Amino acid sequence: GQRRRRAVPRQGRQVDENGPLGPTLQTGIGVGQEEHSLVPALQRRRLNLLSRMMFAVTHAALGEATGVPIIFHSRHGDLQRTRELLTAIAARQPCSPNDFSLSVHNAVLGQWSIFRNDQARAEAVATITAGLEHAILLAGGLLAEGADSALVVTCETPGPEPYSPWTQDVPF
Repeated sequence: GQRRRRAVPRQGRQVDENGPLGPTLQTGIGVGQEEHSLVPALQRRRLNLLSRMMFAVTHAALGEATGVPIIFHSRHGDLQRTRELLTAIAARQPCSPNDFSLSVHNAVLGQWSIFRNDQARAEAVATITAGLEHAILLAGGLLAEGADSALVVTCETPGPEPYSPWTQDVPF
């Protein structure tokens, strides 16, 4: 099988050996050993915190199953990437092509689909309020249309400055 490598935590972070998805960083997300052995290095370098959370949670839920519709919900999306793009624009610097191509709300679903070679239906939901509820309703609609199952994944990251005062509204 594949050799598993332990994630090396950034300065100031500790590894929790008993995390719910295996070893995790103290951020509470599954970005440790499991994620690093799951995603090839070339693709992993494109995954930021929000994407790594989505991959870890989705893989934990689906295992090797394919063909399951996924509904991804995030109230604020990838604000870190958005901030980096806006900072570059304000400084009249070129934007990172990687950040630009991955800045849309459904980019993480595209990354997942490519990684898994899975062409199952994938939807991204972003609303100011009741987004998770909308994602669950969408999953119910897929089941009513005949889907055998559907997976709802919700992920949020702390908003970077200067957005953090406006991103404290996530109810979990």
